[in-house]
Amino acid sequence: MRYLCMAALWMMMVLPAFFGNLPAAQACEEGSRTGPGKFFPVVVGKDAPRVSWTIAPDTIAVYAADAPCRLLQAIPYDAAMLPELSDSERVIAEDMNFDGYTDLKIMAGRGNANVYYNCWLWDQKRQKFILHAELSKLASPQFDSGAKTILSFTHISAADSVEATYTFQNGKLRPVQIMEQAYDRKENVIVARQYRVDEKGKRHLVREQVVRQEQEAAVDESP
Repeated sequence: MRYLCMAALWMMMVLPAFFGNLPAAQACEEGSRTGPGKFFPVVVGKDAPRVSWTIAPDTIAVYAADAPCRLLQAIPYDAAMLPELSDSERVIAEDMNFDGYTDLKIMAGRGNANVYYNCWLWDQKRQKFILHAELSKLASPQFDSGAKTILSFTHISAADSVEATYTFQNGKLRPVQIMEQAYDRKENVIVARQYRVDEKGKRHLVREQVVRQEQEAAVDESP
């Protein structure tokens, strides 16, 4: 009885540590799915495979959570960037193209005002996440699932900015509205223009407003 108790204690203490140090693929095969920083299950879609991923300092390994567990892909990742943030803040699961499948939004850079993400969209035909280059270029994207639009705001300076609204059309990102604000040093005015963008990508001016710096200062100082 004594030996059986010692053997059980050894299994409880040694085996979890052993499997915890295995490479992700081997640990997955051994069924080690517990512990912080290990497997993160995600529901991609009703007809997509159940997936989970592990986050390493340089790679996000995506696995199909079936039997046996199999590696679907390895996505580049840089944990050294913005070390003050946790993995859950840098890696976000969100449907970014409104097709009913969960995508991966991975933070790629952050300045004083603008944030950029590498946007990996789930491709049901290829059964993996595919990097969307156009979406990854947008600054500080916000996704409205109700209106199925993406809002991007690019802060250039205190008086210069670009706010654009996009939608997906046939799998491609298409701008539908652009609002630009720029400071004209020669005239000492801020010019704001709103454009509507047609399906061919041509801009149509909808509204223009000119505000002098003195007027803006007066507005700022008013109660």
